Amino acid sequence: MFNGENLQRSFQDGLWMEIEVDKNHLLAKIADNFDWDKVLSGLKSFYCHNNGRPTISTRVKVGILIAKHLYKWSDKIAVQQLKENLYLQYLCDISPILANKKNVLNDSTMTYFRKQIGEEGIQIIEKEVERLLSKNGKTRGNTLIVDSTIVPDNIEYPTDVHLLEKARRKLVKFVDEFCEKLKQQKPRTYRKVARKAFLNFIKFRKKGTKLRIKTQKKLIRFVHRNLNQVKELAQKIQKVPSKVQKEIEVIAHILEQQKQVAKKQQVKHRIVSIHRPQIRPMVKGKFPNKVEFGPKVNLVKKGKGLFLQEIDNENLSDTGLMPKTVDFWEEKFGKPPTAAAGDRGYFSAKNVKEIEEKGVKKIAIAPKGKSKPYYTKEGYYKKLCRERNSIEADISLLKRKYGFDRNRYKEETIWIRMGLIARNLKVAMS
Repeated sequence: MFNGENLQRSFQDGLWMEIEVDKNHLLAKIADNFDWDKVLSGLKSFYCHNNGRPTISTRVKVGILIAKHLYKWSDKIAVQQLKENLYLQYLCDISPILANKKNVLNDSTMTYFRKQIGEEGIQIIEKEVERLLSKNGKTRGNTLIVDSTIVPDNIEYPTDVHLLEKARRKLVKFVDEFCEKLKQQKPRTYRKVARKAFLNFIKFRKKGTKLRIKTQKKLIRFVHRNLNQVKELAQKIQKVPSKVQKEIEVIAHILEQQKQVAKKQQVKHRIVSIHRPQIRPMVKGKFPNKVEFGPKVNLVKKGKGLFLQEIDNENLSDTGLMPKTVDFWEEKFGKPPTAAAGDRGYFSAKNVKEIEEKGVKKIAIAPKGKSKPYYTKEGYYKKLCRERNSIEADISLLKRKYGFDRNRYKEETIWIRMGLIARNLKVAMS
């Protein structure tokens, strides 16, 4: 049940003296400028209004979530900071006495909170941050600057042999669990033989192609056997958990793909993780990692504000994104941009023609090849190219300070949006 904010003891309650805080502190500025009534009334719809025990104050959870991404804390550290950090208590509008009570908040509470409000709830917070950017004059100008980046997922670098070994261990675990439920003798899984084959492969620092292919084919046979055993046992069980059933389906798909790889066939939509089957290899060719594993994010810059245009798990070319980006701009800000700038990945003659028809008068998309379009000779071209370089620095900052170096949530869209919220809040309050 939603907890009415008027029932909460505020920051100054129960103190024998008034605490003075520095109003120029970032967290104090956010606390004073945020339209809390609007945000909390929007999040109220995610709670049952007439049933259940009142939860911990929603403002406390929103405040901790914002501070966590501002300072790159974990949930555990963020909850601990609520007890120790006076400015975080001010942001959450909670008295130090209440903040230091035992079990006032648990780090797992933050996980449940994010799951409860989902991406839709995060967008409510995002809209308030965009309002602050506009109010403080940080989104002035009508020049569209666009660039894309990869937000790597928190998975081990995948190889064929390691992926098959993980699948085999997972299947053997399911065999043991199903046999225990059915109270029957375990079938022969060849777990020791398969493990020995894998260890004989990984003990070499430099693995030859012949050894890799040989080990891969061995593990394919073991996974095939174990998968059939799991399917036979699953038919005897009345109800297999949906999570287990999904993992079995993913492993079956991985097995089929690995058989194609062993035959040197091309594999489309290749799965690289059992737990995150939507992740695809993204070849960007950038130092130090030429291949990254995570969603591609298309970012739009207006003034000093950064906005999320699209998240995609497929490695689609940037070429087709430029017209969509202009449409996104027009929908978000009410009119098309007068100028657009992007790197050479966004260039095509068709793109240039389309965005001109949409009302873009000045174009600074770096061309491919030796032939140069007409706009490269215009006086504004070099100036817009210099302006475009600023988004590279912004992406670098997102990677270093706001979590774009590695996604830590199951829902990558929440992680990405919260990183942008933290960055935009810092800009809005500066």
